[in-house]
Amino acid sequence: MVKQLNAKENLLKRAFEESYRIKKENPWFKSLSLLLKALSIRDTYTEGHSNRVAVYSLLIAQALGITGEELSRIYIGAFLHDIGKIGIPDAILLKPTALTPVERELVKKHPILGFELLKEKKEKIPRILDIILKHHERIDGKGYPYGMNYREIPVYVNIVSIADVFDAITTERPYREALSLETALNIIENDKGKAFYPEVTDVATKILETVGILDIGKDSSLTEDLEKFRKEAFFRDLVTGLPVFSRWKEILFFLPKKSLYYTAFDVKGLLFVNLTRGWEEGDRVLSEIGSEIRKRKIGNFCRLSGGTFLGILHDKKVPLFHEMLLTLSSRLKVTIDSAILNSSEVKYTSVEELVAILVKRLKEKKSLKTKGGIEKLLRKSRS
Repeated sequence: MVKQLNAKENLLKRAFEESYRIKKENPWFKSLSLLLKALSIRDTYTEGHSNRVAVYSLLIAQALGITGEELSRIYIGAFLHDIGKIGIPDAILLKPTALTPVERELVKKHPILGFELLKEKKEKIPRILDIILKHHERIDGKGYPYGMNYREIPVYVNIVSIADVFDAITTERPYREALSLETALNIIENDKGKAFYPEVTDVATKILETVGILDIGKDSSLTEDLEKFRKEAFFRDLVTGLPVFSRWKEILFFLPKKSLYYTAFDVKGLLFVNLTRGWEEGDRVLSEIGSEIRKRKIGNFCRLSGGTFLGILHDKKVPLFHEMLLTLSSRLKVTIDSAILNSSEVKYTSVEELVAILVKRLKEKKSLKTKGGIEKLLRKSRS
């Protein structure tokens, strides 16, 4: 145990000394690192991840006997490998839940975005650009963005690829737990000859087993309030303060179906309110509805879209629900249609199917029956 600790300390000491030398000998690196700092203000995970990947890459490269200028380029390339994420929309980059297939495809563009961002420096930093562009490529041709094979992927890129995967799977994310050191090493070992060169993998697993999981940069530089707001932006509708539909679905999943009622209600003519009384007035209507729902605590609600809301409530709360709608309709001077179904009378195989049933019932109860739609309402308001 003592020998292992000493080995770890010696490796990290050499790595930090080398990283200090690299930064000192490459003053232009500071300007590039500011780009990463800008990215970290958007995504607090990225900066710590980049720091750790750079150190892991440096340790593996040193163990492979790489020194001097080549070692410097590996460290800097590893540090900047995710710089292209600066071009990924916040809605995807900061999403605290699993990405959809389309979102994953957009994220896969970040190596190209990073390359495009720095390609003017191609003559000065060719190996760094190689790392940025190819760090998600695999030697079996199943990587991205181009599906390159081992003839096109340099060893120095593969070093960073291993470090990147190791840190990604040993770091906790909002949508999954961190994996243990043993599990992470097994995953990398299983990808030997598939994603990674065998000779690089053998050295890397020994080094990573010795140094373990580093906690460099895991403390957020942003305030807890800002991080909380970011999460709220994904889990709560910012106009009404109610949970977003995806969060509401999770709530529905855990609630017992016995004695429950499902409901949908709709603010009729919300677009009419927006066009004739102003969009701010429309937002005020929605905000007051959200506020009233939260204040009364009669069930779990979300805004589905526009002026349409979904809710789950116990049978004893149904009278209070109807009373709330009457109060809101009178106070806000809007018509509110609603549909409510006993859970025992509704059969569905998915939340989406339940929503479809509720919305269909809601449409069947239209109270606003005009021909010509919004145009007629606008003409009426002008006369």
